[in-house]
Amino acid sequence: MVEFHLASFSPESRATTLAQLAHNIGLPQASLARTETYKPYLLAPDGQTCGLAIAHIRRSAQPFSLMAACTTNNIGLDAEIWPIGTGDAIFRNSIMAKDDTNLAETFRAKGLDSGLLLWVGKEAALKAAGHVMVDPRDIAITKLKLNLASATPSKNAQAMMPQTTLAYYTFAAPQSGETVLMAIASANASMASKPIEILYRGELLNFSPLSLDSP
Repeated sequence: MVEFHLASFSPESRATTLAQLAHNIGLPQASLARTETYKPYLLAPDGQTCGLAIAHIRRSAQPFSLMAACTTNNIGLDAEIWPIGTGDAIFRNSIMAKDDTNLAETFRAKGLDSGLLLWVGKEAALKAAGHVMVDPRDIAITKLKLNLASATPSKNAQAMMPQTTLAYYTFAAPQSGETVLMAIASANASMASKPIEILYRGELLNFSPLSLDSP
């Protein structure tokens, strides 16, 4: 089980949210630190580190941010407003690996934007691995079960990355009520394919696991 503690925040509440999440995973004191690739993590005074992931939802009518903390170091988070409709086919094709076809077709059949589903998952996986952006077609998203998926190098990948487990959720954006699509990721090899659970949700967020099954 990989346990994510997650909450929304604004610039004014950033420090408070960071402290709350650190406390929830057992770090009475911790500060925000970053790797050479600018990947964030939590650093305690004794040198202990824990995973931290941040996503900014700027296209909302009321922009906000999300922050996730986890005792596993290699975690990632991405989220976007998920509008109604199947989305932009040109964008979808520009990021889709051949390995993504089954999952993409499943969501197109549901009348949903499969391109955005793939994009959010690939972004979360890259953040978890600590990589800078590579060609999205180098990453393949494959359904595992329920709301879980696996992100692995595609068959024709030019860039390699570790296997990553993704969990997809949707929720209503604070204040605006717009539908948000979110993926959280763990690139810890020992945690691959294990269930992911969200524990601390704050007061305004009500996550629903997104079924990856066919309609």
